[in-house]
Amino acid sequence: MNKNVLKKNFLPVFLPLLSTFILSCAPGTGSPTPINTHPSMVNSVGYEIYVRSFCDSDGDGIGDLKGLISKLDYLNDGNPDTYNDLGVNVIWLMPIFKSPSIHGYDQTDYYDINPTYGTLADFQEFLDKAHARGIKVIVDLVINHCSDQSTWFTQSVAKNATYKDWFVWTNETIGNLDTAGWQKPWGGVSSASDVWLADAGRPGEYFYAAFSGSQPDLNLKNTAVAQEIDNIVTFWLNKGVDGFRLDAIRYLIETGPLPDQADTPETLTFLRNFQAHMKSIKSSAFTIGEVWSILSDIEKYYDSDQGVDMCFDFDAGSAVEATTYFQNNSYIYNYLNTVRTVPMTFLSPFLANHDQPRYPNNWDGDTNKSKVAMAILLTLPGMPFIYYGEEFGMMNSGGGSDLYYRSPMQWDNTPKAGFTTGTPWNNIGTNYDPYNVASQTADPNSQLNMVKKLVNLRTKYSALGSTNTELIGCSQNSIVTYFRKGTKDGIIVIINTLGTVQNVNLNFYDTCIPQSLSVQSLMKAESLTGITTGNYGAYPVTLQPYEVKLIYVGSVLDTRTVAPLPPPTVTLSLGEGFVYRPEMNYVTWIAHSNSNFIITANVESNGNMISRVEFWDYYYNFMMSFDTTPPYEFTYNNYPYPWDFGDYRVYAKVFYGGSSSISSAGTNLYRYSPYYESIIISNSYYIFRMKPTEIFYTSRIKTNTIIDAMYVTGEFTSWVQNSPAFQMILNGDFYEVTIASNICSGKMYKFTLFTNGNTNLSKVMWLWDFANYRYNSMDNYNAIAP
Repeated sequence: MNKNVLKKNFLPVFLPLLSTFILSCAPGTGSPTPINTHPSMVNSVGYEIYVRSFCDSDGDGIGDLKGLISKLDYLNDGNPDTYNDLGVNVIWLMPIFKSPSIHGYDQTDYYDINPTYGTLADFQEFLDKAHARGIKVIVDLVINHCSDQSTWFTQSVAKNATYKDWFVWTNETIGNLDTAGWQKPWGGVSSASDVWLADAGRPGEYFYAAFSGSQPDLNLKNTAVAQEIDNIVTFWLNKGVDGFRLDAIRYLIETGPLPDQADTPETLTFLRNFQAHMKSIKSSAFTIGEVWSILSDIEKYYDSDQGVDMCFDFDAGSAVEATTYFQNNSYIYNYLNTVRTVPMTFLSPFLANHDQPRYPNNWDGDTNKSKVAMAILLTLPGMPFIYYGEEFGMMNSGGGSDLYYRSPMQWDNTPKAGFTTGTPWNNIGTNYDPYNVASQTADPNSQLNMVKKLVNLRTKYSALGSTNTELIGCSQNSIVTYFRKGTKDGIIVIINTLGTVQNVNLNFYDTCIPQSLSVQSLMKAESLTGITTGNYGAYPVTLQPYEVKLIYVGSVLDTRTVAPLPPPTVTLSLGEGFVYRPEMNYVTWIAHSNSNFIITANVESNGNMISRVEFWDYYYNFMMSFDTTPPYEFTYNNYPYPWDFGDYRVYAKVFYGGSSSISSAGTNLYRYSPYYESIIISNSYYIFRMKPTEIFYTSRIKTNTIIDAMYVTGEFTSWVQNSPAFQMILNGDFYEVTIASNICSGKMYKFTLFTNGNTNLSKVMWLWDFANYRYNSMDNYNAIAP
């Protein structure tokens, strides 16, 4: 995708550079025999290549297929018993078909190679030599749109009978389309004129183009267009291609304005048919889709295992980067704990791609963080993808445009980085010396050599390709550790995100690792303590700064040998200024003169290893974290104004044994302003709310509740129901109360209700004219349900 939209939000970088990463990448001695010498897709590692920037063979400054062929041994030398090559076994080629643009995502001929890169014969040679090394090749296939210079579009503009309806045209006015709600399909500030464009060749009509006027959307509802896509698929599969990376598949078929410009049922039906045709030509072929959105959208394209074979997992990269940047395992643990409705083999994790800044730029090139991020990525479930140059920490060649993310590959430390003998088509990355293949190959402790080791281990051991991941409890939240479980063995992954030596204890109680077991180091030759009954809950590990350990575990049991411990219990208590209302499950704030409050969490570990306690507020803003022993107590003073209002929930989260436990519902704390409270009648809930117009509402009134009378007693005067200053009427399920505006100015009033036989219930409230403080009403706040 080449869009300059949907840009990923990256973490700000402000921490200082850390010390040198210490990690030995020498093969371990006496390593167990690899289980899988011919890896399946789940054990594969993918590698994304922009041919224009990979290697130039003829000195014109532009990468080409012959240059790519010359570097195949670097990617995979075909020998599974060495660690000299990178070891990847899937290559994704960004667009290589004919196109007038540099990026290639607007194609004019789907049946031929861009002559800048070479010929069909060159591509066939590359394909054959890649296959000889055990590498599968997938090509970028753009079927949402093509180039406005393609014959298909120019003939559609000319209303050629064959191509007239190959694109999406309308004769509606822009005004009507705008009123209907047409805009960019990912939302934001846009209008119909951003996606419906005019062409002088068809006056009075507009064509649909989700991304730009040079990329008109194909009309995939047209059976002739769908058949042409099938023909293209057949052509390349018969050439030997192993599958396709499908660009921007959220937007294939739109059926109306938002929300029907993305993720439509018609799109899913089209992809089902696409898959069925592809498998009929080559059953081993596979697809990986780009669905740049939240997980629930991505999961739709699994489509009961009839959709695309895989989708890129954008959440994975964000979780890895946050974990690495903040040196805190909660981000990757939350990612792994996310409930998914698709198998993990459907999701392909990655750190960044051609549309995103290279991840080392987010840390000012801190190589230690780069190593940690790559180590986490390459030990996650799903098939990971590496963007060319990531393996050694390559950075952008500048900033802003996505062209800076696609700079030439850095092969050595010469001024042109070994990419070309001519003038490079794009700037060389800012860190080409010493971050290049030659320099890092010569350094046994480099990121490149670590990645080579991890990739080759992943393609050899079934546990690293499995979908089974069990989080391991650790005494430090700066340590990322989990258990990758295979059918007959497993690998314990331990990664130190800190630049200091860490002596930690691991808790295996919530894993299926046996209690009596010898272990074997895979990353380097070292002696490790065996797992015994005595250290099962506190297994000792020493980690050097930023060290990555992979510990091989044989004969993994499928059943637990020890019953898992119950989770910790959490209770919250409040300092002066709060009243806890258990029947309402919230706390009312009554400290009118002081908005600060003290929160204390009491945690019963129940035998678990507690690594951290966090406090979060209603808006999921992080408040405080404790990595030490109790008490967990702090003063919160983020709301300094006594007239501020809102249901500010506070809850505690306890991290233990690789899991987290949120405080029970009975201990959630709600901070309410004193200006509106609840009156409780027979388990019905009345929430009084004030708007700038001085209208109050009561809600959650049971149908069998009868309000006989309501009084408001002010400082000098009382009003009864339906008096001129105070009126209440039943409006559907709500009682609507209005008080005259001239009385709502910083005064105290007492509400008295007589219900079901004159039961007297009352509540004292302060009333303020909120119009002086807030421009919005309270309508957007919901009553708290029991």
